[in-house]
Amino acid sequence: MKELKFSIIIEASPQKVWDALWNQDSYSQWTSAFQQGSRYEGSLDEGSIVRMFDAGNNGMYNLVLVNKPFREMKFRHLGWLHNGAEDPQDWTDSTETYLLQTLNSTTELTVLVNALEEFVGFFISRMPEALKQIKILAEK
Repeated sequence: MKELKFSIIIEASPQKVWDALWNQDSYSQWTSAFQQGSRYEGSLDEGSIVRMFDAGNNGMYNLVLVNKPFREMKFRHLGWLHNGAEDPQDWTDSTETYLLQTLNSTTELTVLVNALEEFVGFFISRMPEALKQIKILAEK
């Protein structure tokens, strides 16, 4: 596993950034940086399983470890979704964390990804565009 860190300053309140991240419509927009047609199903409550799909009904399923509105969301990746069916993986330390911190009248969004080596390049190439999209959505 390799921990990756990405951050961006957004001219919006933490609530607007949070809404841009987790509102279904805006989620589909910013995650298009990873895969067109992305969506999630399930609850984002702590302890819940959330399934994140692409347009082909494939993707990943995750355990919500932390949900502190307007401050932190953390997922543990549990496995793949193939045509909607769960395929568990041994990814114990594979996590994705979204941290929001108020800086004067702006919000710093930091994303920490504890990634498998095979996905490091994917995140490095695509996460910066995803952050730009979140910024655009939150600053509307």
